[in-house]
Amino acid sequence: TLNQELQNILSTKDLRIVNLKGAKTNPEGFGKLIISLNQGKGFLQVNNMPKMGINQAFQLWVTVNGGVVSLGVFNPKNKQQYYPFSIPELSNKKTTIFFLTEEPSTGSQKPSKKVILTGKLM
Repeated sequence: TLNQELQNILSTKDLRIVNLKGAKTNPEGFGKLIISLNQGKGFLQVNNMPKMGINQAFQLWVTVNGGVVSLGVFNPKNKQQYYPFSIPELSNKKTTIFFLTEEPSTGSQKPSKKVILTGKLM
């Protein structure tokens, strides 16, 4: 279950937490990424998010090798608190930037300019 997966990540030696801060479009928003780099998995947790249109969703992105990779599309309309995602191999990166954007509910190939949250893994 989702709770078991979250507990597994929370009990790993390589647990990393990335604090997400609200961008200009959502200064009151915040959240966390709970990540196990060894397992290649993580969870997104968000608070004070803007209301989304019917055909809108949030999409999580990470910078990898000078490009941007989508980590998934998340629909905040359900009451779920933690959203699971898989993460690419990041172990040799100095600073990795994560950001959450507002996108069509089907997701996007590249991020829109509407950034909601941002954070760094150092």
